[in-house]
Amino acid sequence: MHKLVDLFCHVDDFCKAFLPQWQKLQLEHG
Repeated sequence: MHKLVDLFCHVDDFCKAFLPQWQKLQLEHG
């Protein structure tokens, strides 16, 4: 169970870093 929490936190950090970049690309290529 603890590993699942670690994985979720890792993915959440990834999303926080990735989503703004992805949205920026979407706007540029929209």
